[in-house]
Amino acid sequence: MKNTSPLFSIIMANYNNGCYISEAIESVLQQAYSNWELIVVDDCSTDNSLLVCNDYKNDSRIHILQNHRNRGLGYSRWYGCIESKGELMAYLDADDKLEPNALETMVNAHIMHPEWVLIGSKYRELWNDNQLVPYAYPVGPQKGELDDYILSHPNRVVAFASFKRSAYVKTSGFDATLRQAEDKDIFLKLEEVGDVGCVGFVDESLYQYRQDNTNSLSLGSIEKIKKCAYYRSLVYLRAYYRRYMTKSVHYMQYKDEYANKIYDELIGLVRNRRHIIEIRLVKYISIYLLMNKFSKKSIKRSIKIILRKY
Repeated sequence: MKNTSPLFSIIMANYNNGCYISEAIESVLQQAYSNWELIVVDDCSTDNSLLVCNDYKNDSRIHILQNHRNRGLGYSRWYGCIESKGELMAYLDADDKLEPNALETMVNAHIMHPEWVLIGSKYRELWNDNQLVPYAYPVGPQKGELDDYILSHPNRVVAFASFKRSAYVKTSGFDATLRQAEDKDIFLKLEEVGDVGCVGFVDESLYQYRQDNTNSLSLGSIEKIKKCAYYRSLVYLRAYYRRYMTKSVHYMQYKDEYANKIYDELIGLVRNRRHIIEIRLVKYISIYLLMNKFSKKSIKRSIKIILRKY
């Protein structure tokens, strides 16, 4: 990156986070790095979210957009990216917060590493009364088997994640049809347009991820968790399909691991979906069989998946 002070676009999708969104916006206003824009996309909230957002409409860096009907998280992030102009991009959930040095740290990382199309960091869990707890699970570079977030890279990417627009425009962007797992979907797409070693990591906590919001899509009831697991399996099966069809470097280098892992995602798709007879299941089972060269084991497993005897 030649620009040492690039515009940083922050996409904030919101649905009924009126009690938290002011804190999220304030965390952007308090950034040490000043060349940013905030794109807030409200997904037809029924609470006071828009009233809160209107308190910030006089700041020319903050843009408030509204969906005409409730479209879900994937559409809202897609729409926000379409309307953004920054050379660097990231998303901030409307109930979370950024650490004051988040943007500055990410800008420096992108400048120092032009080969990194996607950069993750550590985060802290945000609980009641603003209590912050370090995230207990490993992030960043890992050893051993491929990560469950990025299929061909040893980095485990979680919030705060940022990416270069030059890479984003090479992908199909955020999937507007996804209501969950759209973050993992874009991570996988970004990795596919980058070279080997295109995923970076900043070994600092730059994000505060709220854990006590019952409105969260990924927290709460068993039904929510099952739905999240379904969409997760779906985006990974799509990635296996893309990589198999293109025979990309990501596929050729890790095709044996992919051939094994795709089975677990097929089970996840079926286990977390009430109606299992759908065209996409046939499509991904076909890819599974092709990747495993129609071995006896893969044929037996495929039959078991269809019959739900796994």
